[in-house]
Amino acid sequence: MQIVRKEVSPLLSQIKITLEPEDYSTKFEDGLKKYKNKAQVKGFRKGMIPMNTLKKMYGKSLLADIVYEVLNDKFNHYLNENKINTLGSPLPSEDEITELDFDVYNYNSFTFTFDVGIIPEYEISGVSEADVYDIDEVQIEESVIEENFQDFLKRNGKQEVVENGIIEDMDLVDIEADELDDDGKVKENGWKTEFMIMPSHLINEEVKANILGKSVGFTFNFDITSLEKGGVEYAEKYLLNRTEADKDTVIGNHFSGKVKAIKRQVAAQPTPEFFEGLADEKVKGAEDLREIIRQEMTENYSKQANNLLEIKIFERIKEHTNLEISKDFYKRLIKANESNAPEVIDEKVLDQSIETVKWSIIRDDLIQKHQIDANEGEIKNHFFKQVMDYMRYYPNMDYSIMFDFVEKQMKNKNAVDKAKDEILVSKLFARLTEIVKKNPVKITSSDFETKIKSQNKAQ
Repeated sequence: MQIVRKEVSPLLSQIKITLEPEDYSTKFEDGLKKYKNKAQVKGFRKGMIPMNTLKKMYGKSLLADIVYEVLNDKFNHYLNENKINTLGSPLPSEDEITELDFDVYNYNSFTFTFDVGIIPEYEISGVSEADVYDIDEVQIEESVIEENFQDFLKRNGKQEVVENGIIEDMDLVDIEADELDDDGKVKENGWKTEFMIMPSHLINEEVKANILGKSVGFTFNFDITSLEKGGVEYAEKYLLNRTEADKDTVIGNHFSGKVKAIKRQVAAQPTPEFFEGLADEKVKGAEDLREIIRQEMTENYSKQANNLLEIKIFERIKEHTNLEISKDFYKRLIKANESNAPEVIDEKVLDQSIETVKWSIIRDDLIQKHQIDANEGEIKNHFFKQVMDYMRYYPNMDYSIMFDFVEKQMKNKNAVDKAKDEILVSKLFARLTEIVKKNPVKITSSDFETKIKSQNKAQ
């Protein structure tokens, strides 16, 4: 066997492998013997088929399999021995593809030439003990604690009918509505419906301004498809109250509405009886509740601040780690490995894909360097958390469904691989945030909330 490597560029090598008969002949002949012992050919007893007949019937395909098997073993051994880090799989050189003669009687030499994308040596930046990152230290204003305290009282209060008051932004307003004809009058035998709206949720600013400050009995005209988000689909499902029997009924968009009732959530009073009713030993009074609110908000802000830190680390790694890969070779990889790859690949899409691949290489190196792994128990817990997050919206669901879901997911290789990848990345960034130096920067909770919204919008 002979292997010759030619460096086309720092990111691309050409490797030529020549297999001599002695590299594969013994394995081929041993393979023929195994075929002879198990092959069943009409006219011959099992194990008695002549070798020439066997070669004619099975020789070429067996020889091809053996040659490619030896080629694969020798090639991988060469790459591992020489510590050549490759981008994807080697590809046959476009200018040296020849038809091979698998002669089972006269063994030939076989020469294969491959183009190999090279991942060069590089240094990962941004994750050493010398790297300093600002991390937000959120200062929660007393006004914010009080706002959340009052919100808790309101959520645990009760809904009351407003008898003689006027409509406020957070009220629930019961509306009776009649379909209008083209002249703006109540349509004879038109559609009638009843639904509830909350002014704060309305997207029709004209209607919102019109009903705020009004009382029971007030009437107004509106387009039912433009009241809230969701348009026609939302109106069909939640406002028109159309049944299956009415699915073919044609209904216009314009209605006249009348305020039938106003309901308002009234906050609970922070009395000793109220706190006793919470049945929580940690909350015996208003100050206890405020302290728990503070602790929960502090914990939540700390998690969010840590998430922002992880994003900063990720961005610095990508920006300052000088890893290059061959764009032309990667384009060939896409075309070779993706059956639906377009003939002409959009350059912007290609660049984005290359950035994803580069991050994947860096991520895998970091995971290996820090010896991060995910065991079966962690993967199961990952699936349990998924289904628990879903089931909290359905408190009466049979919990046996949860265990069935987890067991099915554990048998799904794609689901397991995806879960493992998510766990590894989560554990990796937890490790990296421990390594780097953190510089606490004080920020008010109001400014931090604005910062989070901006970050989420950017992402």
